[in-house]
Amino acid sequence: MALSNKKRIILSKIETAAGTSVASVMSAADAVLCSNLTISPLEGSVVERNLIRPYFGSAGTSRAENFVTLSFDTELASGTGTSSLPQWDNLIKSCGFSRSTSGALAATQTGGMLSGTVGAATAVVAPATTTTTIVLATIHVGPSITDDYYKGWAIRVGAQLCGIIIGFTALTKTATVSVPITAAQTLSTTYDLINGSTLSSGAVGATTTAIGGTVTLASTANANDGYYVGCSIRIETATPYTGVITGYVGSTKVATVSTATIPIMTTGTTQYVLSGATHTTTMLKLAANAAFTDDYYIGLTLTATTLVPKAVPDGTPVPVVETREILFYSGVTRTAQLNAALTTAPNPSTTYALGGATIYALSSETASIGDSSSTFIVNIDKQNHIVYGARGTFSLDLTVKQLPMIKWSFTGLLGDTAANISQLNGGSLVGDFTAWESPVVVNSVNTSQLNLCGNAPAISKVSIDIGNAVVHRMLIGAESVIVSDRKPKGSVTIEATDSTMIQAYLALIKSDNAAPFYLRHGAAAGDWVSIWAPKCQLGNIKYAEQDSMVMLDMSMDFQPMLSTASTGGNNELRIVCK
Repeated sequence: MALSNKKRIILSKIETAAGTSVASVMSAADAVLCSNLTISPLEGSVVERNLIRPYFGSAGTSRAENFVTLSFDTELASGTGTSSLPQWDNLIKSCGFSRSTSGALAATQTGGMLSGTVGAATAVVAPATTTTTIVLATIHVGPSITDDYYKGWAIRVGAQLCGIIIGFTALTKTATVSVPITAAQTLSTTYDLINGSTLSSGAVGATTTAIGGTVTLASTANANDGYYVGCSIRIETATPYTGVITGYVGSTKVATVSTATIPIMTTGTTQYVLSGATHTTTMLKLAANAAFTDDYYIGLTLTATTLVPKAVPDGTPVPVVETREILFYSGVTRTAQLNAALTTAPNPSTTYALGGATIYALSSETASIGDSSSTFIVNIDKQNHIVYGARGTFSLDLTVKQLPMIKWSFTGLLGDTAANISQLNGGSLVGDFTAWESPVVVNSVNTSQLNLCGNAPAISKVSIDIGNAVVHRMLIGAESVIVSDRKPKGSVTIEATDSTMIQAYLALIKSDNAAPFYLRHGAAAGDWVSIWAPKCQLGNIKYAEQDSMVMLDMSMDFQPMLSTASTGGNNELRIVCK
């Protein structure tokens, strides 16, 4: 009986050791839910003999190499819930991506302050002599802290504000400050490190008792309720007090602090300093304990909550919650750049929360590490094929009113098709597809957060090709499939709204400048897949038509960031499931 082309199935599993088949331990849960499955069961090159003879005819060939190629499409959907793995996890890892996970962070106050006593005393000097350095305490110089870790932080030494830290040497714990320190330092000299900036200072406006838990700020303080919530406060009493403001009434200037017991203060005499993070609508200063690694939070979803003053009925601040995506992150300054401006301007009360995610970043080491190649079993109506040591490439296709697709193409080594396969049930493979998530259609509701080189145009199609060069490599004593190069490219089709827009894109293309690209797809948190590129260079602009409306087709070339403020390569694309 002839074989039916309708009865096909493919299993896929990542290999523990690259190039070592795991076909014998694969199960029904390794089944791939796909379409357009094509396999070439035997490919390779041959050598012509080209013999000289006194008659015409072929002299035959000798096979030089044998390998297998296969291709198929899967739907673009995330895993089940935040930080879960998508079912195409092993496929993307076999295409030169490494995987990491980031747990969700609960609401955290922006900015922050660290305090301590100096770690080494300077010589007692005359009051006129100054220094621009201070040695920090060991507790603030842990093994994860690197040179310039505190660069950009504000600093207060004793009672003196000394500007910002302009340099930090981790080995000696020495910070260089922008404003000379006028007083001699001893081992009891205190300092504050402020991940933000000084917002306000002055003398307290009313005397409070030691058990009050509140402080009345100067009459010049902000009149909006909740404005200073989250700010660090230092009260200059005999024993300086440092805490955090947890509540603020603008009409009375009364701030509630984080501890119930505070020093006794004198009206008009006791000085205080408020410090907190400075933000813009597109740049948030994260907390002092945020990651110090550049790019660490790129692609994650940030939820910002800002208290906005309300005039009636009781003046209680109203929390405004907004969600944005992180385009860039600097570990040195703890600042996160957002993909679009916040509608409500952040203030010192702003808190943020980061959603968990599974992050796929590019790697250039796929030829030499494990966990980077796959074994496939392809069964066509009981005829099985085994492919191992497989690596590949893929492209993404998001077209409006259609399902988003990932189009995979793999090359692998030829396995023993007669090998015993434990998954065979009467000659047929059994597949379990229950873990595969259903995708949502590409449209204005499900596809959002677009940032195309600083703009958010209406789009009809985005295509991205990872551009891996996949090579079957045959040597004496060695055989493998490797990814030998990578050049990601793509295309985008947008609606041409007016001549100003067209001229803007023409100018950008002519300038050869590259700018960020960002796109998020999915119905809700837990189902989102975002695609990020720091340097997208547009080119080859052409007119097109859709629904009798003018469209613009442009090519995209994705390039890595190589600046010292980045990871330095392997960052031209990032795919995040969250």
